[in-house]
Amino acid sequence: MLPQHEPVTDKDASLLGAESGQPRHNHLYRNCSVSFFFRVSRILVGRLLIVLTPSFLQRHHHKHQQLARDDNFSTAWLDGIRGLASFCVFLFHHSRYGHPNIKIAYGGSDEQQSLIQLPIIRLAVHGRTMVALFFIVSGYALSVSPLRLIRQRDYETLARRLSSSVFRRGIRLMLPSFVAACMHYAAQRAGLVRAAGAYSSTFWNDTRALLSEFFGSLVNPFTWSNDVVDLFYGPQLWTIPIEFRASMLLFVTLLGLARAVTAVRLSAVAFLCVYSMAVRQWDVSLFMSGVLIADHTGRRSPSPISFPSTASSPPPSPPLAARSRPADDDRTPLPPRRTSLLLSGLLLFGLYLGSYPTQRADTTNVYKWLYRLGPADADFKSRLWTSVGAALAVAATSFLTTSCCSSSSGRWWCCRAAVLESRPVQYLGRISYALYLTHYLLNDLVGRPLTRFVWDHVGVVVWLAYEGGWLVATALYVPLVIWVADVFWRVVDVRSVAFAREVERWCTRGC
Repeated sequence: MLPQHEPVTDKDASLLGAESGQPRHNHLYRNCSVSFFFRVSRILVGRLLIVLTPSFLQRHHHKHQQLARDDNFSTAWLDGIRGLASFCVFLFHHSRYGHPNIKIAYGGSDEQQSLIQLPIIRLAVHGRTMVALFFIVSGYALSVSPLRLIRQRDYETLARRLSSSVFRRGIRLMLPSFVAACMHYAAQRAGLVRAAGAYSSTFWNDTRALLSEFFGSLVNPFTWSNDVVDLFYGPQLWTIPIEFRASMLLFVTLLGLARAVTAVRLSAVAFLCVYSMAVRQWDVSLFMSGVLIADHTGRRSPSPISFPSTASSPPPSPPLAARSRPADDDRTPLPPRRTSLLLSGLLLFGLYLGSYPTQRADTTNVYKWLYRLGPADADFKSRLWTSVGAALAVAATSFLTTSCCSSSSGRWWCCRAAVLESRPVQYLGRISYALYLTHYLLNDLVGRPLTRFVWDHVGVVVWLAYEGGWLVATALYVPLVIWVADVFWRVVDVRSVAFAREVERWCTRGC
């Protein structure tokens, strides 16, 4: 006997949708759809909040930070320099609005009496020296691993690593730069920024201008121009093709000198450094300076970072107290205290040279003697002395960090070097590239309007109100810049590095 359905009662009628006349499964479908929508929305909102939350407020940040310090503690000070330099570039571009005289030397006329124009203090807003530091640190960081493999005579691993570096370098530099240029393009399309002159802003004109500027200027490394290029979609991006071109030359140099003896390698790199500056390729000279400093520092203090090698393992690193001189150097080293004092003096002299002003150096007694030296071109003369100063400062910092921290007389420097390895400065180092790429557009959209807003309320006649208003606007503005750079770092910069590795892995399958 077949089972029979029970008659439908009034209670069951409500489940059939008595009011709407629809069966029960339609209500279940609606409920499932609403539940699915809310569940997906909750997931998306949660992920969006994670993206928008600064990394230093997230749980995994401190663990990631500790791992980074453990893996890279020997060169953590490089990240500190990079972070401070990037922040100073931001301050330089932000300060130019309302302070057009920050490029001028101190002393002389009334417009040359600001304290920010004084030597060393000027470095906080001296973008030219910060760019020099960028290039030196890049040369140092890119050559540390290849130089270590050269000293170990592990040429097979060296060739593989140089090949990987050459393959990934363009993607790593250009992809975040293109995203930053597209952000400027989006602001232009939204009417938030406008091109100067009689330019007609349309979709096709703007798109054509973006692609022409990116592929004609940013991606083109063959111009050999190291002058500041007037770019609309990110004026700060003029350094990117220079960085790429100099990186390729660095890799070729290391490959060509890999089998040379140490004296020949150091002499060749030093010659390239001097010759490049002589022919006004100051950018290449700065990269070669980074290689020279890294090579000399690496021979004095081998890094504890280990790399896979097909060759026999190198001998254990000597204790810190024995790293003040090479193992094959029989000369009596300088006493640690005297070494520390000499290197500290070199650091101060480097900071003094790095403070060489961009304009009117011949009008102040502080730099008039330097103005008489060097080439006749005043602009290149500024490039020359700021580059030399930046190189001396990085060299002194490197040698102090590796040579003086092992002795009791060098502990004072370790306390100061710890500033470069502190959490805030290391954080700036991690977001340095993102901060460099994003700050210029934020200056146009937020920085200048906010400064004008504060000045409208406090006035600009009285000096205290003028400068105080600028400081208040800057204090309100800096957290926004840091937050945007943090988001850009996690969403674009970090993923660009991972994407470059994936592309390399895909292109080298089976090799």
